[in-house]
Amino acid sequence: MRVIDSSRALLLFIWYAVYMECIEAFEKGEVAEFGVPERTLETAISKLFFFGDRVIKVYKRGEYFFANLADKDARKKFYEDDFFWNQAFSPEIYLKLGKHEDDFYIEMKKVDTSQTLTVLLQQNALTVEDISRMTRALVERLHAITTQHPERIKSQLDRAFFDL
Repeated sequence: MRVIDSSRALLLFIWYAVYMECIEAFEKGEVAEFGVPERTLETAISKLFFFGDRVIKVYKRGEYFFANLADKDARKKFYEDDFFWNQAFSPEIYLKLGKHEDDFYIEMKKVDTSQTLTVLLQQNALTVEDISRMTRALVERLHAITTQHPERIKSQLDRAFFDL
């Protein structure tokens, strides 16, 4: 059993309370620019709030194998990295990295889930031309990312290999 000293326990409690305030603010419609969500969806590591054509993602606080999202600095860095990579690959979906009080959120455009790659593959609805077009688009995005952000990519890879 892991023992946590009282100062660390208090800090974790405060961070959890801040997280709950952010979650509750979105749930209750207290974030003025969004209003009351039409629905919410909870995942293993986040909570999603749906507002018309927008979706807000707030990560849960906790220690995960990939990041300590209970730690303020690590949480901020995780949000920044997550938004950077997702926005680089899908700029039409990942719109904004936002802040509510002392927590962060990611604003995304809601997508039509009936047209995802997984669904289309399950329905056997893709042609060879569709797959070729998607492959070209993916290669173009990878090329754009590597030429527009080479230092960011290098530092990300260096850190990833260092953490192994």
